Amino acid sequence: MKKALDILDLFAKSDQELGVTEIANHLEFHKSTTHALLAALKDSGYVIVNPRTKKYSLGFKVLELADHIAFQQDLRELCLPVMGELAAEIQEDISLSIRSETSRICIAIARGPQHVRLNITLGMSVPVHCGAAGKCLLAFMEKNAVQQVLDKVEFIRFTPQSISNKKQLVAELSKIRKQGYAESREEFFNDAAALAFPLFAADGRILAVYSIHSTVNRLTDASRPRFVAAGMNSAARTNAVLKSFYQY
Repeated sequence: MKKALDILDLFAKSDQELGVTEIANHLEFHKSTTHALLAALKDSGYVIVNPRTKKYSLGFKVLELADHIAFQQDLRELCLPVMGELAAEIQEDISLSIRSETSRICIAIARGPQHVRLNITLGMSVPVHCGAAGKCLLAFMEKNAVQQVLDKVEFIRFTPQSISNKKQLVAELSKIRKQGYAESREEFFNDAAALAFPLFAADGRILAVYSIHSTVNRLTDASRPRFVAAGMNSAARTNAVLKSFYQY
């Protein structure tokens, strides 16, 4: 893996096509190893080969990744002010998460003032079947797309409360769609409780979710209505803006 990344890094520093021998000599790799790595990168779309010169350059997959990073940055900048306001209002940590295959990934956090909090960090990856964020991301996807994801999910139980099979998860997703938000209690961490609210593009695709991260002692029957109302309001405000930005 590192050698493949070294090759991509070499291309990033060069404005010219590079041949197998040039790459092997520069990186001090065996020529056969270099050829095999380039073949794998080509099959994945990360490099392309000029049929005339037989030399390589960066492929369109790299541009796709760059677009994805730019999308995440734009989304973060747009959402963070609202997340900060929500964190101040309900005194809890707020995260912004997107889906990647069968995981949800945290791409932004606004911290509340609570001293007792969960260890939610930027870049943290959690299986989609555990926790409010992952379930919310699944619930508002198109049904065919959801089924494709569910077929790949490994129903690992992290706590006694973790969802352990597809039938249970499908029932939970139906409930989430009806009520408009997701909730979890001790599905990934003990003592953790969370609510999640969907964020949509203009065409109805789910882009991301806001999550309110709390504890089972703070997210109770008494506090839930206030948390839900605040989360739904923040998501609605954000959705109004997102729909004008993400129309593709």
